Amino acid sequence: MRAFDDGRQTFVEFPASIVVGEAPPFFIVGAGGEAELANYRVRGRFYVIDRIFDVAELRLGTKKQQIVRISRVAESGASRTGKHS
Repeated sequence: MRAFDDGRQTFVEFPASIVVGEAPPFFIVGAGGEAELANYRVRGRFYVIDRIFDVAELRLGTKKQQIVRISRVAESGASRTGKHS
């Protein structure tokens, strides 16, 4: 549904149905385009990743993989607290 960070960790939110469905593994995509399985933990309907990344992917399946790409978007003119400078 959404991904966000607190400056230290990244959180990926899923719909409530993820609790009863199959959860996709989480990969961080490096600068060279290689995907590496990342360490994460599940808290309710959130994945918690103990780092910030620029690009990641959620992958489900083997032969015909479903891939959701998550890309970091730079904030424009706002600080992390939401106040404008």
